[in-house]
Amino acid sequence: MAWLRAAAAGGLRAAAIELRTALLSTAVTVQYEAANEPARQLGRPDVAAEPFTARQQRQSRMHGGEEEDGSLREEVALGPPVEQPHLVQERSRAAAENRVLAVGAAAYRGVPLTGAFQSTFPSYRHRTSFGLLSGAPQPAVPTEQLDAEPPRRGTDLFALSEDGAIEGVLKPDGSPASVEEINADADAWAAAFSHDFFCNICSNHEHDCTETCVKYVKKKLETKESLHSNRTPSCRFWFFRIKQLRLGARIKRARRRGKPLVRTPFIDFSDDRNQRCRCQVRRDQPFRSASNDVCQVTDRCNVDFQFLMCAPDEAADAAEALQPGGAAQSAQDAAPAPAAAQPAKRRRLTKKTATKKAVVPRKHISSGKKWLYGCGSLQAEDAAVVESFQAAFQKAFSMDFYITKYQGKMM
Repeated sequence: MAWLRAAAAGGLRAAAIELRTALLSTAVTVQYEAANEPARQLGRPDVAAEPFTARQQRQSRMHGGEEEDGSLREEVALGPPVEQPHLVQERSRAAAENRVLAVGAAAYRGVPLTGAFQSTFPSYRHRTSFGLLSGAPQPAVPTEQLDAEPPRRGTDLFALSEDGAIEGVLKPDGSPASVEEINADADAWAAAFSHDFFCNICSNHEHDCTETCVKYVKKKLETKESLHSNRTPSCRFWFFRIKQLRLGARIKRARRRGKPLVRTPFIDFSDDRNQRCRCQVRRDQPFRSASNDVCQVTDRCNVDFQFLMCAPDEAADAAEALQPGGAAQSAQDAAPAPAAAQPAKRRRLTKKTATKKAVVPRKHISSGKKWLYGCGSLQAEDAAVVESFQAAFQKAFSMDFYITKYQGKMM
């Protein structure tokens, strides 16, 4: 509140823009909804494409075709899926043994998980891997090799001074490493880290609607029918979007599978998905859920990570009706015009005589908020920013309530 009062005195609009920029720069480094985003941030030249199958493209209708109203649909290029290493080994064993390949439920029940992404410890995460990495993806180290490796102490890895401070890094042969060798190892580590994150998030965070997505819907029979591949269920995890189509004088709202794409990170100003004032990070694939890069390479499982800090949106930006990707919408995709006002419904009197209260005109309407006292009257653009701060505070209060509620819940 002290920061908000000081910013209101010195120019709230500029301070809000600076706050939004700082918060977005933090959100894009902790919450990821694109499998190849860490590789882009680390400056890798070989950024892999998002896995996207023909079935997902057909379900989401992101194939660049034409809509009913003549507008073009979004297009997501097809990408090869990520294969689990233990299934690749099963295919090789089946070919060598001349037997039927175990697929589907048979592979899930009978094929060992040895070598799977979720049950391996990559070699680049070993503290003894300095100088031994290459730009290629690092394979998992077998358990027998881990047990056979002699333990290395800190004195074998670093050159220490008399008081225990690190003065340099030692190569596997014990000689000190140069700055060029340290930079080369950092580049190799970045390539291994980004590839490991890519494989894990594609295996753990690819959403496909099942019965758990609609388990709270009352009409169970209709809900199960909506799970068919040619239907769009009302997923409780919001893996659907609403597309407005202009058909002559009327507006048709069509529900499509998958989340809306985000090409450029932005602060959401719409509360249609209960995301107002929340940071929206890059999303290149409609079926990718949110996670964290460190959680994926360490926990190696489904880790739902949400950046919950809110930032104020600006009414000036919201008035331009930005698309989820951050670009201004065309007149064809703009929100429909408001409908004509309907006559008020007649209400039944609960008393014998209805008395009208006298309306006392107010002499002055303040543009400030009661909770933001001591700031005086605000400019029009500053009042819109304060209103957005109020919405952000309310959303933060609700999130704190539910975090406190589930913190003591037995899992």
